Amino acid sequence: GNWCPQNYNRSYRGTVTLLNAFTRSINTVPVRLSIKTGRKPIADMAHKMGIMNDFPITRSLALGVASVSVIDMTSSYAVFPNKGYRTKANGISRITNLRGEVVYDARELPPSERVLSEKTAKYMTQMMRNVVVAGTGRRANVEGVPAAGKTGTTTSYRDAWFGGFTGNYVATVWMRSEEH
Repeated sequence: GNWCPQNYNRSYRGTVTLLNAFTRSINTVPVRLSIKTGRKPIADMAHKMGIMNDFPITRSLALGVASVSVIDMTSSYAVFPNKGYRTKANGISRITNLRGEVVYDARELPPSERVLSEKTAKYMTQMMRNVVVAGTGRRANVEGVPAAGKTGTTTSYRDAWFGGFTGNYVATVWMRSEEH
């Protein structure tokens, strides 16, 4: 049709591995992969992993074009360090009363359901680690703190985000440029 995915630097790299495409955010690869797998399974998995918004199933779905809240993105990324289990993200992790007694502790809630196999979660974590070590997320690489994650931008570069995790925390950072 009249739409063609483009890479950040508007170049075409030819045949690349899935790891290389993921590490360097080569957009043509996930779009081609979505043609082979179908887009509905991608949307279904996004919902299973914690994305609550409904979104249209379009050609650009594999690039993450759906409108997603920061807390939903964080919740979905938590599936990987949780070895495939979905865990509800919490803006508040612990509440105590005036006597210091814990009345709510999100860290003590059991994991929900398994949405990925442990093996798949491990492979995704390895790919996301590579993004931080050798790819678009290198600025998240802090010596002595192994991290894994993924970067993303909108077509106009108005929005930029990084979703990732260390051994203890899962977080998403979203920035919007008001210049556009």
